[in-house]
Amino acid sequence: MLTGLAPLKCPSDDAETDTMGRFPHLRGCFPVALAVALLLPATATAATAPSPGDGDPGINTEVDEPTPLAPVVSAFSDVGSGYTWARQAINHVANDHPWMDDWGNKFRPGLVESRAYLARAMVRAFGNGETVDPSIAFSDLPAGDPFYGFANVAVQNGWMRPDGDRFRPDAPVTIHILYRALVSALPLDAEIDGLDDIHSPDGTRFAHPSTFPTTELGMRLAFRYNHPQEAKDVLPNDPLPRAEVAYALWKAKTVPQYKLDDLRPFRTIELPNVGGPMRKVIEWDMRYVGYPYIWGGEWFKKNGSQPTGGWDCSGFMWWSLKRPLSWYDPTKAGRPYNGWSLPQRTSATMASSGGRIGYANLKPGDLMFYDGSGDGVVDHVDMYAGNGWAFDTGSSVGGTSLLQVGPGTWYRDHFKWGRRIM
Repeated sequence: MLTGLAPLKCPSDDAETDTMGRFPHLRGCFPVALAVALLLPATATAATAPSPGDGDPGINTEVDEPTPLAPVVSAFSDVGSGYTWARQAINHVANDHPWMDDWGNKFRPGLVESRAYLARAMVRAFGNGETVDPSIAFSDLPAGDPFYGFANVAVQNGWMRPDGDRFRPDAPVTIHILYRALVSALPLDAEIDGLDDIHSPDGTRFAHPSTFPTTELGMRLAFRYNHPQEAKDVLPNDPLPRAEVAYALWKAKTVPQYKLDDLRPFRTIELPNVGGPMRKVIEWDMRYVGYPYIWGGEWFKKNGSQPTGGWDCSGFMWWSLKRPLSWYDPTKAGRPYNGWSLPQRTSATMASSGGRIGYANLKPGDLMFYDGSGDGVVDHVDMYAGNGWAFDTGSSVGGTSLLQVGPGTWYRDHFKWGRRIM
């Protein structure tokens, strides 16, 4: 059993720190010189002109967000008004349960979480009495270190991966690391395997990042909080503050069984036989699952007035499909195909052009339009991938994911018509 692994207490424990490379809470209490500027996206150079249109709300109601009946009072002295969105989660993971109880009457919500502390939270939250496996050793985390046992069990269970013989205990947690840990701790092995093997009927597998399966499942389980102040949204490889980790851990530990059941189609997911540009479009979109929903966003990193990378629903259609312009050219970011004519920017203007296609006649690459508010006006768009699946950027899960749009879904119920641009 893992015992005697209490939080470390350091001389600087009472000092709040920022995220710019100072981690006094980490193993051994030594500051880590981390050049966060290397981890954060640089300013884009391709898209410099202002966005036409005001962006899209991405209205949908596919995910039921828990709403407290009364304002949640924080159990921690430093979880102020700026963290109202995370109070319920923080209370759950660090007061009601000891999973992230590391600082007494403080939670330190803005402090970047480290891999060592995530390993401890994972073992506290999901551990089942595992013992340390002495065959698992790390060159940067000796067996006598207070965090060694937690890292050992996290690797044992497949929740976290070492980097060769290193655990990198002081490295920051990212969405990709966090969602892998949480999704792997849930009973979703078949869904992970299905997404990893996503293929066409002819057996051809779609190329995708190794992070795609678990990031996709984390998005579908709404682990990401969609910040109204979009400058607070994080990219998949950004260092994560503890408040973001607490929110995702809370969602993972309280997910109802029916939401896990809703993910079963991922076990056998299959997209149509496609070749040439359409296969490249699908594989391009898979790279960006997990990016945040940004009103008016249309670029993968901070650019001009866009506070961080990400898209609204129609902005993602530009990123996926639009032919390059002098001031907007995703091929300069590595997109391996040229694209097609798509001069309209919002979902409503996209829906007002071209012919209308019924659901039964949709083909991969078609735009799909929705009336989410029920007022007869198109207010959402995504791209059909085939076999009842679509790539979508929606506010309800806070970003980009691959989802079902077939019968019985919110999307099929609110679908208006499609449009072919390829």
